[in-house]
Amino acid sequence: MTRIATKQKLMVLRRIPSHNEGTGISIADLGVVLRASESATRHVLTCLCDKGLVRTDTEELSDKSRVCFRTGAGDHILMKQSSTSMRFCHGLAA
Repeated sequence: MTRIATKQKLMVLRRIPSHNEGTGISIADLGVVLRASESATRHVLTCLCDKGLVRTDTEELSDKSRVCFRTGAGDHILMKQSSTSMRFCHGLAA
């Protein structure tokens, strides 16, 4: 079951860290775009995956402060959770 993410809950996109990296790299410039609409969010995530700016490793999902999402192409994206909760983004949740 998917729920719509509110603007307050949808946080900054994070790149999945590789084994030799610490935390994910914040892409703060996408904040406004990610909150614009579902179609804009899907478009931005797909473009990032196409350009190789977001890793698609799914074995590194142990960090409980993150939630995994999928684009229409099936690429896995990690979104940072808010302090209260992360609501699943309608149409993107796996």
